[in-house]
Amino acid sequence: MESNARQCWDPQDSDDDINISMLSKTPTLIQPPCKSKADKKRKKLEATKKKRLQKNKDSGRMLKRVQRYLGLRQATSSMSSSSLVTASWDVLKPAPFKPRESVRFVCVDIEAYEKEARMVTEIGLAVLDTEDLVDMCPGEKGENWFSQVRAYHFRIEERRYIVNSEYVQGCPEAFDFGESQVIPIKDINQAVGRVIGDENSEDERPIIIVGHDIKQDLKYLTMIGYNSWGVPQIVDEVDTKDMFRRMERGLNGRGLAQICAELGILGRNYHNAGNDAVYTLRAMITMAVKRTMEGSDRNEESFTPGTDEWTDGDMDDGGCPKRSAPPAKPDHVLQSKDGRHNVKW
Repeated sequence: MESNARQCWDPQDSDDDINISMLSKTPTLIQPPCKSKADKKRKKLEATKKKRLQKNKDSGRMLKRVQRYLGLRQATSSMSSSSLVTASWDVLKPAPFKPRESVRFVCVDIEAYEKEARMVTEIGLAVLDTEDLVDMCPGEKGENWFSQVRAYHFRIEERRYIVNSEYVQGCPEAFDFGESQVIPIKDINQAVGRVIGDENSEDERPIIIVGHDIKQDLKYLTMIGYNSWGVPQIVDEVDTKDMFRRMERGLNGRGLAQICAELGILGRNYHNAGNDAVYTLRAMITMAVKRTMEGSDRNEESFTPGTDEWTDGDMDDGGCPKRSAPPAKPDHVLQSKDGRHNVKW
C-alpha cells in the first residue's frame, strides 16, 4: 500500500500536515558548562593578590639589600647567631658590618615637559660612593652621610625655555647643590654616561641605580639616548617609593616631598631634577638607618597575625641584586621634534 505521507515540506502546509520525519535530525551539541562571572572574578582577585604579595616581599628584600650595601646588615654567607643582632650598635658609631665590596649608588631624576612627556628638559644625578662612608658614623637620620653625596644638574640647551607651571611648578634655575650645566641635546647621553657609567668607564665596581618610581626615570633615560640595561656595571635597582611603602605598609606610594617631610628631611625647590635626585638619595639613606635602628623585621615572624603579606623573613640579606626587564625594543629611542638620537650602550 502506497503511503500518502510526503517526504518534503511545503510552505502551504499547516502544522498538522507536517510529518515529524521531515524535521532535520541535527544532533544536539553539548556545550561545556560556562564559568560563572563569580568564578572569573574570584580568580582575578586571587591573581591580583598574588602579584601584590610578591611586590610587597620584593620591596622588603630591596630594603635589606640597601642596608647590606651600606654595611647596616650582614651578608648571609658570613652570618652568625650574634651577627644578626645589631642591638648594641647606635648611629654614633660607623656601620657595624663590612660590605663584601664597595658600590656606587647613582640616583636619577628626570624632568619632562608636562604637555609632551617625551620632551626631557632636565636630568638630575646624585652619587654616593660607599668607600667614602668607611669609619664615618651615619647620625640619627643618616645626615652625616649626606655630605658625601655628589650632585649634578644637566639642562638641555635647546629646551631651556620650557618651564612646567600647570600641573607642577618647575624651577630649573634653582639647583641648590652646585652649578647647573647646559648641554646640547646631541651630547646629553654622553654627559650622563660619564657620571653613571658607560663603555669607557675605568671604574668597574657595581652600580646601584636609585630613583623615586625608578622605572619611569629609566624609561626617560632611553629617550635621551642612554640605555641603562646596556651598562654591565648597573646590577641592582632601588625604588624609594616602594621602600617607604614597605616601611609604612601602605597600599599606595607617596610623592618625594611628602616622604621627605615624613622622614624629617628638610627640602625645598622640588621638581628641580638635581635637587630631587639628592633628596631621593637622602631618603634612601634615612630609611635604611631608621630600619636598622628599629630592627622592625625581627618582630615580623611569619606566624604573627597580620604580617604574612609583608614578611619576607629576617634570616636573609635581601638576596641577589634584581633588575627590571629591559624594554621590548631596547634600542628604540622616542624621538622629539627637535632632536635625533641613537642609543649608544
